[in-house]
Amino acid sequence: MIFRLLLRATLALIPSLLPAQELPPLSIARDAAGQVTLQWPTLPGQTYHLQSSPSLAAADWQTARAEEEATGLPMTFTETPGPGEAHRFYRLEVGPVKPLIKKIAVMGDSVTGQGSANLVHLSARGYFNWARLFGGTRWELVADPVNKAFCFYAGGKRSYQISAIHLPTILASDADVCILAYGTNDAAQISTPEAYRAQIVADWAALRAAGIHPVAVTVLPIGSVGIDNTVRQALVVQLNTIVREESAIHNVPLCDWSYLMEAVPGSDNGVGLDSYYIGSNNYHPLPYPASMIGRKLHETLKKHFRFDFDPWENQNWITPNVVFVGTDRPNGWYLFPPAEGSVDQRSLIPSPEGNWWEFRITQGGALGNFYLNNFGENLGGPPTGRMVEGVVELQVMSGSIAGVTLQVGSALAVDMLAGGDIGAQIVPQDGIVALRTPPVLVPAGVTSVPPTLAFRTNDATATVRIRRCGIRLANDDG
Repeated sequence: MIFRLLLRATLALIPSLLPAQELPPLSIARDAAGQVTLQWPTLPGQTYHLQSSPSLAAADWQTARAEEEATGLPMTFTETPGPGEAHRFYRLEVGPVKPLIKKIAVMGDSVTGQGSANLVHLSARGYFNWARLFGGTRWELVADPVNKAFCFYAGGKRSYQISAIHLPTILASDADVCILAYGTNDAAQISTPEAYRAQIVADWAALRAAGIHPVAVTVLPIGSVGIDNTVRQALVVQLNTIVREESAIHNVPLCDWSYLMEAVPGSDNGVGLDSYYIGSNNYHPLPYPASMIGRKLHETLKKHFRFDFDPWENQNWITPNVVFVGTDRPNGWYLFPPAEGSVDQRSLIPSPEGNWWEFRITQGGALGNFYLNNFGENLGGPPTGRMVEGVVELQVMSGSIAGVTLQVGSALAVDMLAGGDIGAQIVPQDGIVALRTPPVLVPAGVTSVPPTLAFRTNDATATVRIRRCGIRLANDDG
């Protein structure tokens, strides 16, 4: 529901169609020079859009302050009406408060299973891994209590089979959101589209009854290597028509990501770009398309929800210099280039959250990794018997980086490379991203757990910033 509050620069209040208590107490003032200042309180997670008009004619409304999600601090707007304007009216549109979420379950087929075989290693083929990275790890994945995977999946199964296997466990979990990423096998096995319609609607209702927000996705297109998939590709179109229609009817957030893998972008014909699939098997995305649909998933979650998990709240660090203090090469930290590569510039960029270590790199002729290592001892005693996790926050300022791996010792890694593919990359427009490894128990005999960050670039040069890279004790709910 959109609330509208109408005011004009002469401070006269125009009555609203909604009760006054539903509107924020907006104040408006006009000084002697004619400058108008509006201010209103906000609620975190609520959106506000201020419009203005010289008249009450609907066609005359223009954006004064673009729609923005609030943090809870007051919002203000100041302008001076044009010469000769007798009146200027203002309309404030207030959107609903986004639900606050912390944990997300993912339920799907073998495409969902990519990169989630266990809690130790998460590969770049997992679209939800990319979504979490681009979201700065501001939400947690719910783990399957049986196989400990970071999702609930059943390879080769249709939507009704996946639901029968996994939905009861999800309904009993502490998930705030469930992403339903099935339908590929409904198309691959030539199932009835109306059965798919009934299944998604029933699953959405069951999730909502359990207090879990459903998120729908469109079915990814199918490739065309080695087999005539015409019928299957046509079914993808039908299934996507259904999920788009029903998600609108039932007000379910929809991640419409299918077009990202289409052979002809925007065709919506169910035909996938063959080079996007592992071994050209027509179904399973490589890391690069997985990163694209991961970005889209993050955008969808951010649009509809706000996150109640701060990955940096836990400050139980057990490695030194995690905030990068010291010189342009922070104490204990070393950056090793590959053969023919070089580290050209280093500097520390001050930040209240922790200093950024910025460096400019040249890849050279070899596509080897740059390695960031800390050889210092762990703080607070031996790590044996402790649950630890690795974390890093990074930002690409120019160029790109790919094949990112964060490793703790020899057993714990987040590997955004997977299978030697260097196509998946992090670029400046992704903003600040964060990797956080799953927690793992340090085995007996281990005296120190150093972090190792590896990456490369697809460009001749790149400028990268890193901060808060280290090992810490894992939170109990992490």
